[in-house]
Amino acid sequence: MKQILQYSIFISISILFSGCPYESTIPIDAPAIQVNPNLFGTWKDSLEKESYKVSKSDDYTYKIEKIKDGIKEKDVLFAYTSLIDGIPFLNMYFYDPNEPERKYSFYKLFILSNDRITLSEVTENIDEHFRRSADLKNFFKQNMNHSFFYSKQDMTLKRADK
Repeated sequence: MKQILQYSIFISISILFSGCPYESTIPIDAPAIQVNPNLFGTWKDSLEKESYKVSKSDDYTYKIEKIKDGIKEKDVLFAYTSLIDGIPFLNMYFYDPNEPERKYSFYKLFILSNDRITLSEVTENIDEHFRRSADLKNFFKQNMNHSFFYSKQDMTLKRADK
C-alpha cells in the first residue's frame, strides 16, 4: 500500500511539472522593446535544480541557455517582450533551422527585484488559434486577468551570479 501511495505521489508530481505551455505559430507582436540589461546573468529556479543564463541576442531579443546539473543543454531559447496594457509578456521560442515555422510560448513576467523574477506560464488549456498577432494580443488582453489563463505553478527565479 505504501508503494502505491508513493507511486501515486510521483505520478502526480510528474504530471504537474510536465505540462506544456500554450503554443502559437504567431507571436503577440513583433520585437519592439529593447532588452533590459538587468535581466542578463544567471538565474536559478526556486528548487535550484535548473538555471538559466540570459544574455543579449540583439537589441530586442534575449538568448536563454538552460543549464541542468551544471551542463548546458543543446537547445537555446530566444525571447522578447511584448506589453499588453503595460504588463510584460515574453514571447519565447526555440530556434531550430530545420523547423519551417516557429512555435511561441508565452509567459507573464513579474520583476520582483533586481534579484528575483516570476514567470506565469500561459496555460496549454487554450483551444483558440489565431492567424493575426492583433487577434492574439486582443485575446490576451481580454483574458490576462483571469487565473484560469495561467498554469497553476509559477516559476520564481533568483539571481545566481551575485
